Amino acid sequence: MATKNVLSLSPSKAKEFFLKEEMYSNITLPTYFSFQKLLDKLDKRLQNKNLKNYFTANDKPYNYDDVNYIIYNNKDGCYAWRPLQLLNPIIYVALVNYITQDHVWKLIKKQFKKFQKNKKISSKGIPVLKSPKKKQQASQVANWWNEVEQLSLEQALEYSFLFSTDISDCYGSIYTHSISWALHGKSTAKQAIKNSSINLEGDEIDTLIRYMTNNQTNGIPQGSVLMDFIAEIVLGYADLLLTQKLNNNGIEDYKIIRYRDDYRIFVRNTQTGNQIIKYLTEVMIELGFKLNATKTQKTEDVIEGSLKKDKLYRISHLEDLNKFCLNKGNLQKQLIRIYDFAKRFPNSGSLQALLMEYNKNLKFKKDDKNIVPIISIAFSIAYNNPRVYPTIAAIIGKSLSYLSDFSKRYDIILKIEKKLEEKPNTEYMEIWLQRIIYNDDYFQEYNSDICKLVMDKTKPPLWNIDWVSNGLKNIVNNTPIINYEELNNLDSDIRDDEIDIFYYDD
Repeated sequence: MATKNVLSLSPSKAKEFFLKEEMYSNITLPTYFSFQKLLDKLDKRLQNKNLKNYFTANDKPYNYDDVNYIIYNNKDGCYAWRPLQLLNPIIYVALVNYITQDHVWKLIKKQFKKFQKNKKISSKGIPVLKSPKKKQQASQVANWWNEVEQLSLEQALEYSFLFSTDISDCYGSIYTHSISWALHGKSTAKQAIKNSSINLEGDEIDTLIRYMTNNQTNGIPQGSVLMDFIAEIVLGYADLLLTQKLNNNGIEDYKIIRYRDDYRIFVRNTQTGNQIIKYLTEVMIELGFKLNATKTQKTEDVIEGSLKKDKLYRISHLEDLNKFCLNKGNLQKQLIRIYDFAKRFPNSGSLQALLMEYNKNLKFKKDDKNIVPIISIAFSIAYNNPRVYPTIAAIIGKSLSYLSDFSKRYDIILKIEKKLEEKPNTEYMEIWLQRIIYNDDYFQEYNSDICKLVMDKTKPPLWNIDWVSNGLKNIVNNTPIINYEELNNLDSDIRDDEIDIFYYDD
């Protein structure tokens, strides 16, 4: 049975869903960060009122470029920079309130029914409801395994070829006006631009998003479940446009599975596959997207093509070796194997899984001679794989806890910090280094605003709120997002529940 998603909820339940801090930010941060009280207080004050009522005189949020808080990360450890954003909580709550009004939520659900009418195109990226004993991210990953990977494997019974592709910089390329196209149709949306008396729901969503992005029409913020959902509105519209093109050209024999911006196209012959890629390209151009040429490929092996290459390699090469090594207690050899895997499959999900398992089995004797080499190997993995920063921080923190010489621990941290200075935009790693050494005497303050806020509760908030009236401004200024009691009781050993999305404490 398919997992229920957010579209199965009533407007009030959908609002409750999106106002949970897990939906506000899906960036893995130390557990002393907590946004729930702030979201709740802002919601109580806003109560579905128009955000414009709270603007200060002659000012608007899009006049500022620091309305959201940006943490730069990347996908390859090199140059593929990606801004993860902690959305301005005031605008976030206002946007949640707006899309979950009865008439707006009804319209959104109605449009998704149109998007999903073609059963030959299966969209699996809509945010799912959290399972009772799973975190939100774990529920979404489990849904991918069940609804994308397993369904893909089944297609080998019927189809002989698999074409796969994805969208380059999907979130950064979304044309915000296309949200209104998706909800109302392109012609209606364009008429509304010319006629100010026409007020469309899609235009209001567009406006609220542009409040966060300096009024830019290209790109939506990345880093929250709500923005994943907004992206699905546009991508669902793309499914509808593709269906129309395929129907108009008599293409009927295919199966497409889409997970967000990732497409898997199953066909019986290559001619049909090439035609579908052609029409998909035309749809993407119309919406301002571009397919990733380096990731567009075809295969006759549907089974192999349905599995991610990193997962296939891990299953066939590493899993038995892992168990053997861990049973023998040879932690350094095992980490070198993981280092080699990271070179083959950088920033992959399987790399994260291997490191999580490694961290759970990591134990030393006091001042073991392997501690420093293992820290060095672990940090080298993190240096080129930003996705695994939290897990590597856990490995480093746990390893440091076995060193009794505090001057040696201090020296290791200084070397790590110096190495990080060679690389731009390492704030995410600094957040996690701060987590493991905050309560040590040798802690040094980092430069980023989010790390400074951890050190000093009197610091200004992360988001620019100069444009908003005093009532909302006071809520943001006086509601801490740091649990200082928890922070002050932490040691360098990061618990599994802090970094493992699959951890659940009964």
